[in-house]
Parts: sequence; structure tokens; C-alpha cells
Amino acid sequence: MQGVLDFNTHDRGLFRPYKRTNAKRTKSGCLSCRARHTKCDEHRPTCGGCTRNYLLCSWTKANGRTTQGSVSRHEWSPRQKVPSPPGLNVPSPRYALSHWPRLRGRSVEQSLLHHYIERSAQRLIVRTGIKNPFLTYVLPLAQQHDAFLHIVFAISASHLSYDGRQSHVSALSHYAVALREAKYLITEHGNDTRFNPLELMILLILLCNFEVMDGNTDGAVMQHLQPCSALLAQSNLLDRVDSDCACFIAEQYMFLGVVNEYLGLGPVANIVQPTTTVTSDFAQLPYQSYYHGRSSGCGYALFEMVPRIALFATKPSRSSPRYLDPEIRKEFDMLEEEILLWDIPTSLNSTTGPDNDEVTAALIQQVALLVTLQCALNGPGMPTPSIQTKIEACVCESRKLLRSISPSSAAWGTLLWPAIHIGSCITSPKEQNELVSAILSMENKARCCTSLMEFLSSLWLALRDDGMYFGPYGIRPLMDREGIKLSLG
Repeated sequence: MQGVLDFNTHDRGLFRPYKRTNAKRTKSGCLSCRARHTKCDEHRPTCGGCTRNYLLCSWTKANGRTTQGSVSRHEWSPRQKVPSPPGLNVPSPRYALSHWPRLRGRSVEQSLLHHYIERSAQRLIVRTGIKNPFLTYVLPLAQQHDAFLHIVFAISASHLSYDGRQSHVSALSHYAVALREAKYLITEHGNDTRFNPLELMILLILLCNFEVMDGNTDGAVMQHLQPCSALLAQSNLLDRVDSDCACFIAEQYMFLGVVNEYLGLGPVANIVQPTTTVTSDFAQLPYQSYYHGRSSGCGYALFEMVPRIALFATKPSRSSPRYLDPEIRKEFDMLEEEILLWDIPTSLNSTTGPDNDEVTAALIQQVALLVTLQCALNGPGMPTPSIQTKIEACVCESRKLLRSISPSSAAWGTLLWPAIHIGSCITSPKEQNELVSAILSMENKARCCTSLMEFLSSLWLALRDDGMYFGPYGIRPLMDREGIKLSLG
């Protein structure tokens, strides 16, 4: 376990070692300044740096505990039942804010919490008619532990920074504190120290969602999923929590893992993998019974097909061109039929079932799979005329579907992966602009939308000069060329 949880500090990304020459390290400053690697004036109870950056100012007592609620170190062993996070009914943001005495008089942080409850938490789920785990489970933990409160502030501040209503520096400052606590918990776990694995799991999921909302381009989501993979594999976590909490964890892990691990087509060796593959961890668990479609929408079974298509794309061909190989063609027909036969899961009843926009988003994902599968049949580069015709028909269908989704729909949250894969096959400037306009029409946007459009613009520019950038096969080479790894959700 320890080897899995140790981060490679030589890789690019958020876990680079902090280097500062000629600076004496002290432990007398507040925890927030130490997490941000800034000098603390040590003014209590709130230092100048935390006052300027609107951060909670926490201090370490002589016994090593913080003066404000830090992440608790609950004793835990594999034989113990892990309690699910306490539930919390949130009748209104005003009522919820009255339960946060620590924020009394801190108007900026109150506004961040208010925005998280009203807007950001809604941005993180697809189906709004059922209990939102980003409120039900996260808010009680944020009331108790600084790390959760800081990541809530970070998500909210990042969301607000998209249109300039909040400084992005504030989001990164809060994020730094939450990240430091997560790394500390991981170190404790690597040293076999007792702790509550459920709290760490949810904190890592929140860090992933911050990376997605913030438009991270360092592949940070996969770095956070790495310890998640180890926790699930060795702690049997889903067997130790109630079914709703298990649903939240399982679906988040599957969805985030699939759309980030299998972005584009290419050799499997190029995929950044937490252990083997994220989907294999649940192979022996009845995890689909947990899904409510809160993260991936009603098309979660379509997202589960993504790894199989990626594997098909790497299958060696016995003939050239690839699509003439009988074995390749046979597997293609099987996968295509499975995609076309997809239907809304019967487990989603009418009271919590998908609305029209969510179904439309799933149909767009279905089209994205068909496009990706056609490209996998063809191989890298510009497709043959017959395959190109089928791809263009799929792209045309996706354009019609996109126009029918309401700008206010939460279903847009599932469309980053489909937008990139479909967009990679669009060669017409008019159709490219149409896709960008559709994304810009979305309400409740976040910084990830900017990252998506910048990447597509770079991809289309590269495609004009080199046909090898066409389709999903061009996504990873372009990310390698630009030195980025997108974070999708």
C-alpha cells in the first residue's frame, strides 16, 4: 500500500517538491501560511496573510492539535465498520449559514459558502431532483474539519473566478491548505497510522472536482485518484458504508477515472494509470446497483464502454488496412451493436429518473462512442471515405442534439469527454465555431470550459497542417506536444 500511495515528486503536476533557497523553515506560523509557503506575521488569532487572502487562520497548539477543527484522526481497523458521513438537510442557504458560527463576521467566506450551496454544488451533479452528496456528506465534514471547509471555499472561489466575481488567487490559497492536509493523511496512511479512510476518500474526490472545475492541465485528477484506488482495493470501503454513500464514491470514481484515463486513443502504455485500470477495481462488486446517475447521468453504462473501445483501438491487425481484418471487424460489429442497443436503465424510476436534457446528453455520449469506435476501426490519421462518411453523419447528429439541450441544464456536466472526442473529428470551421458557441451558451460555466475550448482550438489548428491530428488519435499527441494533461469531469 505504501508504495502505491507514495507520489513521485519528479513528475509534473501538483505534487512537485517545493524548493526555496536560503529560507529557514519554522513551525511557529499558522497552518494556512505554512501550507501556502508564505511568511506568517504570527499575529493571533488571525494573521495578516490570512486576513488579506480571506483564509481561515488555524494554529497548532503545543500538543500538536489545531486550535480550529482539523481533520480528525479516528481510530480505524479493517474489522471496524466505517461510519458514513452524517447526513444534513439543507432547507435553504440562509438556514445553513446560521450553523457556521466560525464564519460569523467573515462576509467573504460566508459568500463563498453561500455560493457553494446554491450554485457550485449543483454544478457537480447531473440530476438535481435527488439528494446532493456534495451537500449531504460534505457540509457536515466541513463543519468539523478545516480541510473540507477549505476545499469547499476553493471550489466556490474557482467557480466565481470564471467571470471575475472572485479572485482566482483565493481559490488556489484555499486549495493549497486542503491539499496539504490530504498529503498529510496519505503519509499517515502510508506509515500505517490509524485514521478514517472514508474522510480521506471524500476529500480526494473533492480535490478531483476542484481540478475539473478549475480547468487543471497537469493531470492532477489522476494523481488524486491514485490513493483512491489503493484505499478502495485494500479497505473494502464500499462494504463498510451505507448504500447511498457507496453510490457516491463508486460513481465518482468510475466517472472521473474513465474520462481522464481514457482521453483520446493510442497505446495503452501512454495512459496514466493509478494501478491497473480504474474500472477493474469494481469488476467483482455489484457497484452498478449503487448508481443513481448523479455524476455520469443516465448514460453511465456508455461511459463504462470507453475502456473497451480504447483497448480495441490497440488490438493488433493482421491485415492492412486495419478495417479489412476479419477479427477486427467482428469485434467492431459487437461493440457497435452494444452501443446502439443502449437504453435508459430501468433502475431509474420516474421519481428520480432523467429529464429530457439528461437523456439528450446520454445520446450525445452514445454518438461520441460511435465516432471513437469508427476511428478505432480506421486507425490513426484521416479515415477512408466510407468511414469518414459515417463519422460526419455522427457529427451532424451530435450538432442537432447539442442545440436541444437547455443552457441551464446540469446535464452539460457530462459532456466534456464527448465534446473533445466529437470535436476532434470536426474539420469545418463553421461547425467548429458552432460547437464553441454551444459550449459558451451553457449557464453556470466554470474555468474548465475555457481549458476545453483552448484545447480544441489548438487541435483544430494542428489538424489544418497535419491529418495525423484527426480524431481521438490526435488528442494525446497534441497534449504531449503542448505539455498538458486535461482534467475532465
